Amino acid sequence: MAIGRQFARPIAWMLLLLFVCHLWTYDPLHDARTLGPDGVSILPDVPYGTGDSSARRLTILVPSAESRTQRPAGNIGAILAIHGGSWIGGSRYEYYPQLIRLAQHGLTVFVADYQLARPGMPSWPAALEDLRQAVRWIGRNGHRYQTHPGQLAILGSASGGLLALLLADEPDVRVKAVISLYGATDLEELVRERRLEQEPVKAFLGADAPSWLDRARLASPIHRATPSKIPILLIHGLSDQWVLPEQARRYDRVLARRGVMHRLLLLPDARHGFELQLGDPSRSDLLPNILDFLSSVSHD
Repeated sequence: MAIGRQFARPIAWMLLLLFVCHLWTYDPLHDARTLGPDGVSILPDVPYGTGDSSARRLTILVPSAESRTQRPAGNIGAILAIHGGSWIGGSRYEYYPQLIRLAQHGLTVFVADYQLARPGMPSWPAALEDLRQAVRWIGRNGHRYQTHPGQLAILGSASGGLLALLLADEPDVRVKAVISLYGATDLEELVRERRLEQEPVKAFLGADAPSWLDRARLASPIHRATPSKIPILLIHGLSDQWVLPEQARRYDRVLARRGVMHRLLLLPDARHGFELQLGDPSRSDLLPNILDFLSSVSHD
């Protein structure tokens, strides 16, 4: 019995040492289930959350070594991508295929899910907290996926665009740039413009909250814009009837007054919900605009 106890402790320490060595040497890309175009490795379900967000996951697109030589000049090496869906729908599974081309140009893309609103269960501010956790997770673990802290930009579409703008305004979030595609910037005005009986904005914020208008202002980028050094690219369609382009124009003027470096790209004939490569009637490719913006940020 004494001999057994004599060997138990060294064995336990040896097992612990082997486990720690495994953590340090483990290559997460060994778990990639799909090899995408041009050698892009796709990891479909990587958990990032803790606490109430423990079920939150990322789909990660990791560029090949050859593709990394094509990433935008400078120090942006990764994108946190936030899907749209009016805060009540959408998913990273639907979103990530259009983002593979970013990985083909050398950027590691982390496509996040986040809490969605349900009847009687608003997701503000929990959705923003989920994404804040995603940024922190990428800061701790990005080196495993060919990127490093301080290299992150954020891209979001529609409701994800609004969340991207809000996330970059958080004091504890370190990002280099933000790209918002047809994201709302003023939720109070959006509700008044649409006059819907079932308004997703109210599902997101909580329709029965006595301070609903206060919450709408707090969750609206146009009321939170600060003289931030984080550059912003706004992309909006001039034929968007779901989020009117005037929202982007007014936010553009606010950013200009407050000295925020930014660009506004308005697309003729483009409606709400377009992807990075637009079809008819406004056929165009947004990838060159995005890469050029990221390169300009890297040199500022």
